[in-house]
Amino acid sequence: MESQYTGFKYSWSNNQVGHKRILCKLDRTLFNNLWQDTYGSWSYKVLTRDKSDHAPLIGYVKSIPKPSNAPFRFQNMRISHNSFLDVVSQSWQDYISGNPALRFAYKLKRLKDKLKWWNSNVFGDINSKLKDMEEEVTVAMKVSDEDPTDLNKLSQLLLSQRNLNNISQQYETFLNKKARVRWIKEGARNSKYLHTSIKFKQSCNQIVEIIDEEDRGWTSQQDIKNVLQTMVTSFAL
Repeated sequence: MESQYTGFKYSWSNNQVGHKRILCKLDRTLFNNLWQDTYGSWSYKVLTRDKSDHAPLIGYVKSIPKPSNAPFRFQNMRISHNSFLDVVSQSWQDYISGNPALRFAYKLKRLKDKLKWWNSNVFGDINSKLKDMEEEVTVAMKVSDEDPTDLNKLSQLLLSQRNLNNISQQYETFLNKKARVRWIKEGARNSKYLHTSIKFKQSCNQIVEIIDEEDRGWTSQQDIKNVLQTMVTSFAL
């Protein structure tokens, strides 16, 4: 896979003029899963072509902190929980006065707040739940294997395995949604590929450099924030 890059669009030129001039992105950096796991935010920059017809490439690791005000996103895996529809129905049926447009907007906001609370306190963290269920199945299997004739122990093992299967399906739904991979067949177990797709998507979504109106480049997160605020303010005037 090719990593995210900044700098010049083209890395090679034949140094000709007029209709004979050719520019293309001939040079690029590629990485594998091991490199991505070690340097998740790694990217490279295409520098100025000087003495060579090829531009030098410089790689670096840019660590960008996770925003504290991350937007609310609906996850399809929540639908599989047996209390989800009740939460939505109860929130939506509560009476609100006002004109239809305002009532609809307020209901959406109220539902979002309820789902955020429900996700944290009822649905829970999917990664922790998956790990806990895997440990529960391991313990139940050891107990049942020590006494194969005990139907109660076998029943507990089967129950734990069903719960693990449900959590696993929710987790795969979560990964598919996060990776935004549309062509994977539903139910196909390909967690490694999905994790790779998620990491690659996250690295491409990061803003590691921004060019202002005076063609100056900024790389620190605070400078990028200031430039964006200036641009938005100028558009609003």
